[in-house]
Amino acid sequence: MKRSILVVDDEVVICELIKDYLESLDFEVHTAYNGVDGLAEAARLHPDLILSDLVMGKMSGGKMAAEMQSNPALSSIPIIYMTGIVTHDEASRTENQLAGNRILAKPFTRDELVHMIEHVLGLRDV
Repeated sequence: MKRSILVVDDEVVICELIKDYLESLDFEVHTAYNGVDGLAEAARLHPDLILSDLVMGKMSGGKMAAEMQSNPALSSIPIIYMTGIVTHDEASRTENQLAGNRILAKPFTRDELVHMIEHVLGLRDV
């Protein structure tokens, strides 16, 4: 059974690049272009993982995650935040402020993305 991932980012090109790459690795990938739509898609799909930008119009990734935490049906879905507002060094310190969700500092490589996805989904030990 394919693992499902929801990619939420207001930059359509980023969503499509990530989607194409992860589908080539046999993940089922869906996209949303803001936090409002991401929240609706999370409720509809119940994905195994969400990759979300932190800073977006309409609703930020942090606000989307807070809404998910208040919904028992969605609160257990792990989130990896993709953001350019923190450096790689700051990412691990900031994770504690985001309910334990992981942060992937932009720009990141394909290997960094896959490594973190595999770790969060329990497909690989770190």
